[in-house]
Amino acid sequence: MPGKLVAIVEDQTDVQNNYVDALRRDGYKSRGYDSGEKALEAFQNKLPDLVIIDINLGEGMDGLDLCSELRSRSETLPIMILTAKEGEINQAAGLTRGADDYVTKSTSLDLIMIRIRVLLRRTEALKNPRADQERILNEGSLKLDPIRIETEWKGKPVELNLTEFWIVQLLASQPGRPFSRSELMNAPVNADPRWDNRDRNVVLEDASVTQQIKRVRARFTTVDQDFDAIQTVYGRGYRWISG
Repeated sequence: MPGKLVAIVEDQTDVQNNYVDALRRDGYKSRGYDSGEKALEAFQNKLPDLVIIDINLGEGMDGLDLCSELRSRSETLPIMILTAKEGEINQAAGLTRGADDYVTKSTSLDLIMIRIRVLLRRTEALKNPRADQERILNEGSLKLDPIRIETEWKGKPVELNLTEFWIVQLLASQPGRPFSRSELMNAPVNADPRWDNRDRNVVLEDASVTQQIKRVRARFTTVDQDFDAIQTVYGRGYRWISG
């Protein structure tokens, strides 16, 4: 979505510049800030279209505090949290529900751009009260809206980040069929064949599918302690069991 303003809040100048340059090459307007305080001052009159925040901003306001403050100002602003390592994703997800996605700094720029496009499309969809009913997946107690990136289980909302949503979407697309680790790493493309050609060769950045599945199960368990729809198929992968 060319012309959209994407802000990056990152205290390491070289990392910040890398993201700003990549965003501008992809057609976005982009501005960088090295602290949460400077970002909030800049956003005082108008919020950007999407914000990428480093979880560790050094002195002053940290990334999670900034995320929470921005979420209090807007329920629909897309927020992506950057972490230095995979283990911090669990910590960040546990401390705040304000972010829409969590990625490590080792994530490829191509995948970052995909995530940005998806989040911005969702923002546009939320402005439209009419859902694209043809794209909604209903599988037993599960309801997935791939445009709005919304998930319901037994009528209750389940908060999933993008990676988690893509994995559930793929598993639930063919209940009972085991999906291998490599298929789950390609979950975005395998779950929806209508990806842009430039996006089709990009895989999820996290090779630890086990950790992703663990987080997904935990998300569903928060709304249903008896959740057991994701079954481990030893030696083959994971499958979705209708329920």
